[in-house]
Amino acid sequence: MPLGILQDVINVDRLVRRAAGARFLVYLDQSALSALVSEPELELPLKRLRALSESGSVLFLRSPAHVDETLLAPKALWERIDALSDELATGIELRSVEDIEWAEIHAAAAAFVGTPPPAEEPWREAFRTDPQTPRDDLFTTMFGGSIRVRVKFEPDDWQIAEVEHEKAKERPLTEVYAELRTKGFTFEQMAEANLTELIRWKLPFVDPEFFRRQLATRHARWASAADEDVLEPGSSWSRMMAFAIRSSQAKHLLERFPTLQDRAEEFASSEALRNMPTLAFPALLRAAIANTPGRKAKESDGYDIQHLTLGLSRADVVTADSGMAQLLRDYRLVPTTCDVYGAREIATMVTAVEERCG
Repeated sequence: MPLGILQDVINVDRLVRRAAGARFLVYLDQSALSALVSEPELELPLKRLRALSESGSVLFLRSPAHVDETLLAPKALWERIDALSDELATGIELRSVEDIEWAEIHAAAAAFVGTPPPAEEPWREAFRTDPQTPRDDLFTTMFGGSIRVRVKFEPDDWQIAEVEHEKAKERPLTEVYAELRTKGFTFEQMAEANLTELIRWKLPFVDPEFFRRQLATRHARWASAADEDVLEPGSSWSRMMAFAIRSSQAKHLLERFPTLQDRAEEFASSEALRNMPTLAFPALLRAAIANTPGRKAKESDGYDIQHLTLGLSRADVVTADSGMAQLLRDYRLVPTTCDVYGAREIATMVTAVEERCG
């Protein structure tokens, strides 16, 4: 079986890409952030988390997925979650999953062809600012004190519509998962199929004929949808443009690493590519969901997978809702460098972080 992490046994330690540094990195998922600002019994744990952040020894990672999910909360709750997430992250944010994904693909290509990695500083692959930046350097000194200026905009209707569309895409997957279980596919088989399909989908030069068929289908749908609002999430126009963007990204990859063109299948099967977390973790997590008896798709699954992909690969501690935390343990998807805590374990998590960083 070619999937690197499934050779002999699952080895998700190969998917860790945490940049070196002394600061302890914690990734709080959306359920944890929501609980911290809304549950009175977590008032003391929240105070202790703030103290850890202010000490500079712990950084709480923030990603665009946090911002997206928060948009659907009531305004009062949205403002509190957004403010807490920003406060704990002190302005240091992860890049979007898509940006990180392509940075990882370029890193995999460099490793595959034997050239130096594209990012001289590994943190640039996933972060906009070095997560090891001293806390004081993130603030501006004014009038004898330190402040951090932040520009915040109210969410637009189109942003909310995009998030609603992303969540709605999960609904039909309940039937897909049930069908896969009925057919008797194993977790390993589903993970391999997921990863193979994802690579073929992301890299048009791996299977050019597949890409041309998919593009032709989407072009035909767009051409027949004369009255469609092209700005609506999921419109045939936006789906066709997604193909164009992916084609452009792949073209840039080939310009940078031209030998990939003649070694496409070899690259697609390489451990260098298949052990990239933004490819492998979604494949594994989707397979685990599908393989769990009776598990139905949840609208939050897509964002949960984004959170876990980023957290498991780049943080020391990750939180998840109770169901996802148990799924990770059942399928041994937690790297040895990372600890996972469920929704009812936030206070325990805070104590553990204090003990590690005290």
